Amino acid sequence: MGAPAIVIASIHHAKELGEAFARYEREYDVRIATDEASAKVCAKDLLTTGHQVALFVVDTDQEQDQLYKLIGGTRQAVPTARRLIVTHVSRFRDDNQTFRHAVAAGKVDALLLMPQGPRDEEFH
Repeated sequence: MGAPAIVIASIHHAKELGEAFARYEREYDVRIATDEASAKVCAKDLLTTGHQVALFVVDTDQEQDQLYKLIGGTRQAVPTARRLIVTHVSRFRDDNQTFRHAVAAGKVDALLLMPQGPRDEEFH
């Protein structure tokens, strides 16, 4: 069994999120997916090879229907994994209103503002 994984799903901010989560690569297998389908394939691949998925990081930069499918799919695929929704500063006010109920209902563990630069300690 390998290191537990962090799966990041982002269409437009994959590079920035990959850089932000690079600090965890010593202890986690950090994987980046660009859409719902590739995130699903990535999680299934990890599970079939004996890896645990510790965390799903989902960017809100997707179509809302796809985003809801992705969040629901993470719960079905790995019920024990943590789920984090991240949003870009340009969308935070609207996304906070949209996804606050998901956090309150326990469907996701947190809604956070995407890291704003190197060593964004508030995020980590």
